[in-house]
Amino acid sequence: MRLPAIAIALLCAFAEAASAQSAQDPMVFRRSELGSGVGIIIEGNGRITPQSAGELKKFVARMESGEWQVTEIWFNSVGGDLHTALEMGRFLRSERIETSVGQDGICLSACAYAFLGGVYRRLPPLETTQQRVLGFHQFAGDFSSSGVDTPAEASAVIGLISGQAQVTSSELAAYTTEMGVSVDLLRAASGAAGDEMVYPAESRLRELGVLFEFAEAWQFQLVADGTSLLAVGVHNDAFNRHQIGIGCFAADPGRLALVLTKPKGEYALDDYPAQFGDITKLKTARGDELKDKPDDYLMPNSDEVVEGLSAFVEDAKSGQPAAHETFGMSQLRFIADDRWYHLVVYPKLDFMTAAVEHGNFSIEVSFLNNMMDGYWISESRLTARQKDAVSAALRACQR
Repeated sequence: MRLPAIAIALLCAFAEAASAQSAQDPMVFRRSELGSGVGIIIEGNGRITPQSAGELKKFVARMESGEWQVTEIWFNSVGGDLHTALEMGRFLRSERIETSVGQDGICLSACAYAFLGGVYRRLPPLETTQQRVLGFHQFAGDFSSSGVDTPAEASAVIGLISGQAQVTSSELAAYTTEMGVSVDLLRAASGAAGDEMVYPAESRLRELGVLFEFAEAWQFQLVADGTSLLAVGVHNDAFNRHQIGIGCFAADPGRLALVLTKPKGEYALDDYPAQFGDITKLKTARGDELKDKPDDYLMPNSDEVVEGLSAFVEDAKSGQPAAHETFGMSQLRFIADDRWYHLVVYPKLDFMTAAVEHGNFSIEVSFLNNMMDGYWISESRLTARQKDAVSAALRACQR
């Protein structure tokens, strides 16, 4: 089978309204007059040139010479050099910097791919329902295979590309999946004719993982853990990485478990997801058995002893609870190994079935002697693919 060669346009011929003029000049960086309250916001205005990545790194280092960190960048750009844009995106991800588009700004073509590097990604409030802020350039190619969302799956698709295809096509597909965005984005961009720009609707951008905020940061996938099949989600926010596992362990078949996991140190993203293996061999204690709260277990500080856990599912239309479960201290099971803390509860199957049906759930952890409870999951919105992963783990429990 011969596939057509893929052509990626590096520059965009479109500029919109008054903001487009500055968006076409070579990119310059400056500190925004606004602040996020927890860090520094910077702006990147202009066309991305081969020098832009180096200039961005130097500017961030200069801004962070004091006590504050750069937490967000606002783009206003018509595009530019694609290779440099990907380097910028990877740098933003490594520095855990969020991305947005400046008010009245645009982020088109190569800029849109740099935008994907943000640990969280959002658009400014839009004046119309038609999104004309974040635009992806047309390309030609065959990405017709369905269900390509992981680096491994992307590699399989890339392997089908004709040798005549430009190298940047493979880089772009690998980069897109590396940033946690569906390769369906590239298919959407390929639907445009000629040099047109594709502006996916805001709802579609969320489905593809392009727009990605704190509540949506849980990415669930199906993971084989020994002989167990679990739906595992990892939340990678600017300060902590949390993990949640859903499924049945081989040592306890037929009993649905919900496992909250935190690392005992700072681990690279490649170390996730945490593997449980044979949980019968791990150190275990019940919540009401923790007298002095040994440091081996979750929340070792004496003023942060876990007292209980509540799990909610909301009806998407009414916002009212569709399912709710509460677990007291005696129902909490603490498991620890050399690298990870785990907190295990056993919800009813109906609860997780409701979570799949409504596409969301929240988990709140309450602490003894602490006035403030903390959301482990403030809200996880499950995409269709993530619903499939959780559903598969639930089916495995019933075998």
